[in-house]
Amino acid sequence: MYFIWSVCRKQNKTKELILKQFIFISIFIFFVPFFMVSSRIQAHGGEAEYVKINQQYIPGNPLLSIAIPSKFFVGSESTSSAYLVDKEIVFEIDEESFPNPYLPRTNGPNKEKDQLSKPVFQWDFSDGSEKIEGSKVHHIYKKPGTYIVKIFSKFQGKEDEYRQINTVQIDIVPDGNYIRPQARILVNGKEVSNTTRDAVTLTPGRNIQFDASKSTGNSISYEWDFGDSQGGKTSRIAHRFPRDEYYPVAVLRVTDELGISNDTYVALDMPYTNLNIVSKFFYGVYDFFVGSVLKL
Repeated sequence: MYFIWSVCRKQNKTKELILKQFIFISIFIFFVPFFMVSSRIQAHGGEAEYVKINQQYIPGNPLLSIAIPSKFFVGSESTSSAYLVDKEIVFEIDEESFPNPYLPRTNGPNKEKDQLSKPVFQWDFSDGSEKIEGSKVHHIYKKPGTYIVKIFSKFQGKEDEYRQINTVQIDIVPDGNYIRPQARILVNGKEVSNTTRDAVTLTPGRNIQFDASKSTGNSISYEWDFGDSQGGKTSRIAHRFPRDEYYPVAVLRVTDELGISNDTYVALDMPYTNLNIVSKFFYGVYDFFVGSVLKL
């Protein structure tokens, strides 16, 4: 607080103007960041994990922990392990953790009817095989690749048709020594080493240089999605973002010769865009009394 007051006094302003600047700078520093963060971040749903593969719970896909306007379809859940081709894999739903909106009643006139509301599950392994029903099923993939396993459910006595409830992204490799591709992004020459921490501050009208040449894999191909209906399929690409919209991330997908893919992203930050009403108000007040310090 004393520092803020000292800065205002050094500008040789009147006491009334100094007081106004002191009040609004304090509000800006201590309150605006909260509203800015809440307006830009979408947290992952936080549902209990209920999908298991080979007795291991599958965590949520980190790519879906933020708002992604990407054309890439990624599974809601993502396996960190790879599984072998021509080897049986056990897929299972933990029914105790599965969210059931029709929990059985222990008493009342509809007790027996509600007891019928047990979920039935169906699995689509996206490899051309037939769908399988059951809370615990077995499947063998015949070809390597990255697959999206689709999970459907319906409740007996409540629903007549299956509805999709989840997806799992899974990698199938030819052998245990196979090295899967890894997508890596450099922005203006600097590598994005931590996707949850590193971000790119955008300047409207200026090109950003994206580079995927440090990605690894066997004969990999590249695909970019910048969230504004633009993208590309080269290892190096330049892109210019307009000011009138805010794009949370740029996504890179690399795919190797066997069809196994890996996705990564870099968070984008463009000040003064996509703010909520409260944030816009504080920014406007700050500009009026003090003057903008954010140079776009």
